[in-house]
Amino acid sequence: MASMAQVGDSLQLHVSADVEYAFEDNIFLLQTDELEDRYLVFTPGLELRMSEDSTVSASLSYRHSFTRFRDFSSLNGDYSDLGFQARYNSGVVLASAYIDFEELYSSLRDVALAIGGPVERDQSKAGASVRYELSELTAFKVGLDYQDVDYDLAQFTDYDMTSVPLTFFYKVRPKVDLTAGLRYRTTNTTGLFDYEDMYYFVGAVGEVFSPVIFADISVGFQERDFDGAPIDSSSASYDITFIYTGNAMGTLYAGLARDYRTSAVGGTAYAFSSLSVGGNYSLTDKAGLNAGLVYGESEYEESPRAEDMMILNLGASYQPNDYLTLRATFEYTDVDGKNEFSSTYTNNALRVSASLRY
Repeated sequence: MASMAQVGDSLQLHVSADVEYAFEDNIFLLQTDELEDRYLVFTPGLELRMSEDSTVSASLSYRHSFTRFRDFSSLNGDYSDLGFQARYNSGVVLASAYIDFEELYSSLRDVALAIGGPVERDQSKAGASVRYELSELTAFKVGLDYQDVDYDLAQFTDYDMTSVPLTFFYKVRPKVDLTAGLRYRTTNTTGLFDYEDMYYFVGAVGEVFSPVIFADISVGFQERDFDGAPIDSSSASYDITFIYTGNAMGTLYAGLARDYRTSAVGGTAYAFSSLSVGGNYSLTDKAGLNAGLVYGESEYEESPRAEDMMILNLGASYQPNDYLTLRATFEYTDVDGKNEFSSTYTNNALRVSASLRY
């Protein structure tokens, strides 16, 4: 794609502008007395990209979103998103790094029972990983990831999380690696609990069953220690993804995942399990359709709260040229709480948008 400006042989500057019009029929995620609203989101941005052939690449981007609601003007606001990514590939060493700071203002299923509606928060992420080829058959990868979430409302619990994953690879076929490893993770909250996790796993990655099916499989066991409280827990944990690419016009995917998360309400831990299926299909070289279905289950460790969740996504896109993309999406959310301590609501959201990038 052409850029707005070329700086030397390897730097490109791109500008972007997104406009989205949205309607939600339960803007505060209430079980009763549902309230609807329409809002407009305008997001201009800049991106600086650097590429040195196929060995080194990097990008730096900044986006700023302005949100305006029709009826609930108290929800209006503007929010920043700053991101950096870098990648190095020598054939023996594959390294990557990222930094992202984002001001968010969106609904959270986790806090719907406590307040409902959009929640303001600052989210910072940073990390790096290095994969080293020990031989033609073996390799290892080590990483470091950090995340910090700060909520604007004092009633919610901030937290930061640091994880260190280590993975070993053994090539059993040209495009298939068996994997084994562990991940150490710490979570510090401003609430009553801090956590330490250890996840042990085995898996596989590559064309595991067929040349047209890509798989990324990690299955194992996770132990979570609660600092300062005798309420340790353990659970099976997994992250499984299949992608079917046998049709040139589209792809299909399926995923199964389970991991611990940290609630904004009290900083309590909960296990979240999900099953997702979906795909996309190209009607022409300019127009396409996509659909997805997610079923999830939240099980809280220190409370009787438990919820089932179902999300349906339908979408269409049209790209008349290299610079403009038009989209329309519909999302239906159904959260079913198991008791009086849990959230229960439905929400329909319709969005249409235009994205310009040059």
